[in-house]
Amino acid sequence: MAKSKLQKKRDNRNSKYWKGKADDAWKAEIHKVGQCEVCGRNDRQLHAHHLISRTNLRYRHDLSNGILLCSVHHTVGSYKEDICAEGDLRQVDNFKTWMEENRPGQYQWWQEHKEDKRRPEKTYQEIYEELTGV
Repeated sequence: MAKSKLQKKRDNRNSKYWKGKADDAWKAEIHKVGQCEVCGRNDRQLHAHHLISRTNLRYRHDLSNGILLCSVHHTVGSYKEDICAEGDLRQVDNFKTWMEENRPGQYQWWQEHKEDKRRPEKTYQEIYEELTGV
């Protein structure tokens, strides 16, 4: 019997199917914090923010590469606060300073890995299984 398209995607350990499942699992782990890590609020929409762009596939699913932020401290064009991960240059510089002062270990990790462009060492299926414990 011929395999369905879905089964073919499941059989390919690096398919978009597994990449999406790994993305969802990474986001769920980052959301376990439950509140904005800058202001502590949990009554706003919360975003799992990648410190190193998610286009960097090596660190896309690394939990050290994530921080939970409210929409005010994450979203481009948010001018309500001085700290914004994706705001104007001043806000981003303030976010980096905040990270260095409040999350020194994670800040150090970020600085050491941000230029690393090597390919991921694991397949998306392996990453998903690692994040979910499956």
